[in-house]
Amino acid sequence: MNKKIIVSAIVLFNTFSFSAFAANKTGNIDKSINVVQIDQTSDKEALKAGSRNWQSATKGQDVFAGDKIRTGLRSVAQINYEDGTMTRIGSRSLLTVKDRKLSLKRGYMWGKVDKTRTKGLKIFTANAIASIIGTEFFIEAGSDGTTTLTVLEGVVELAGKKGKVSVTAGTSSIVDKDGNAGDPEVFDQNKVLERYSELLID
Repeated sequence: MNKKIIVSAIVLFNTFSFSAFAANKTGNIDKSINVVQIDQTSDKEALKAGSRNWQSATKGQDVFAGDKIRTGLRSVAQINYEDGTMTRIGSRSLLTVKDRKLSLKRGYMWGKVDKTRTKGLKIFTANAIASIIGTEFFIEAGSDGTTTLTVLEGVVELAGKKGKVSVTAGTSSIVDKDGNAGDPEVFDQNKVLERYSELLID
C-alpha cells in the first residue's frame, strides 16, 4: 500500500479520535479535598471487568460525560464545567456526570449556573428532577428516599413523579419518597449554612 495513503489514514484517524474524545469533555476538577475518587470507565467496561475502577482524583483532572465521582467523610470535590457552571459535592456523595445532566445518587451538592453562558442544567435524583437555568442552590438526595432543594438565587423547577413546583430564592422544597413535591417554604439560613458548611469553601 502506498506510504502516503497509510500516513494520511493515520492522521485522519488520530484527528477523528481526538475530536470525538474532546467532544465528551464536560469540565475539570478544580478542588479535591480529603477523599475524592473518580471512575472513568463506562458501565459496559465495568460490567465486563466485574468491578469499577476508582482512582484518586487530582486538581485539574478532566471530567468527561459518563464519569462517576464519589467523596469520603468530610470531603469536597469541585467541578468546573466548560460553560462556567460550578458544582461542589459534599461528604459521602456519589455523582454521575452526563454532559448537561447530573445524576446525584446519594449525598448533597452546591451549584451555581450562569444563565448568560449556558442552556441550563438538570439534576436527577432517585425520585426527582431539578431543572436549572440560572441560579445558586443546594440539593440533597437523602438516605430516606427524599430530595431536598434549597434555592439561594433564581428559580428552579423541581419535579417529582406526582407533581412539580417552582422553588424561588429563599425557599426550599422536599420531594418525599413517593414523589410528591412539597410546597416551597422559607428556610432558616443559619441551619442551611450549618448543614452544608463544608461546601462553602473559598
